[in-house]
Amino acid sequence: MTEKVFKSKRVYFYRVNLGKRTNGDSFQTNVISAYDKFYRRDYSDAPEATINGERIYISAMSKVVDFDDEKLENEDFYFSPYAILINIARVDPSKEVEYGVLTNQVDERRKTLGEVADIDDSGDNIGPLVNTQIIYDPFRRVLARKRSTGDLSNYLLCKFIKAAFDVKGISFEIMLNKKGMTDIDKFTSVYEAEYKIAAPDNFKSYANDDRSEFGDIKFASDVNSEAYKIVLTGANLTKKNLKTKLKNILTEDSFEVKMAQITGLTDGQESTVDLIKNKLVYDGRVEFENKVTIKDFFNLLEFAYKEEFNFIKTMYKLEVSQYEKGTDET
Repeated sequence: MTEKVFKSKRVYFYRVNLGKRTNGDSFQTNVISAYDKFYRRDYSDAPEATINGERIYISAMSKVVDFDDEKLENEDFYFSPYAILINIARVDPSKEVEYGVLTNQVDERRKTLGEVADIDDSGDNIGPLVNTQIIYDPFRRVLARKRSTGDLSNYLLCKFIKAAFDVKGISFEIMLNKKGMTDIDKFTSVYEAEYKIAAPDNFKSYANDDRSEFGDIKFASDVNSEAYKIVLTGANLTKKNLKTKLKNILTEDSFEVKMAQITGLTDGQESTVDLIKNKLVYDGRVEFENKVTIKDFFNLLEFAYKEEFNFIKTMYKLEVSQYEKGTDET
């Protein structure tokens, strides 16, 4: 009998924000329609996009049920919420597919696909494949994912969703845990917010970004600064806008946020909320035999979402499209 192996993994939670020109019902409908086709084993129109020369596509979808006791029901309609597990495959045909043959001597272990199989890997249709797994609740617009080497960054994941599902604008916003939300809500006034970003060495990935903080961070790097720090102060800062701004900064993949916090008064006493320490995450482990599979990661994401769902449903109400209600006329 093969012994089971356990590997620690952290799951990160995000609220999916849609742009003003994006129809929420339409996006929800497109995601659910894609799942329905996978369920029928109809892969002819699977969501796919080419980004920076890489082919990115959905290769598996699975429904997660029986975690939400909230139902919508009347004489013509019954609805029980669910979430969808999604595997997104990423293939770069410009790179060779390499293997390591461990039975050979160390200087002879590197092999290409064409050397170990009767396959021509010199064309534009074969390349290394990397999988990214997510779980998405289309009715509360919450997405959770783990991170692994080589998988899609949040930036690329957003680009893929925009291209594959015809979404005009989309972004991920980090979610705070219950303690972080409660502590911020208790503030009677907020008078300081600050965040510090490590100055990266390479700005090519966002050289054309016109957001003001990108220009400031680039200047910090140009003068050999190790970090860029912003401090906002005022007698009574707007709590909602500050929270949104800092959560957006923390969601950005292009740079490393070293510190983000809000300071204010709670019952006359000064207190500080650290947004990094209070991000909504789930620390679990993947259980597998021999090698980790997509299903193993799906099991982790499903368990993580169910564990955190009671808090999530207090934050976001159900949003059900006409398609799911069965009254879509398109």
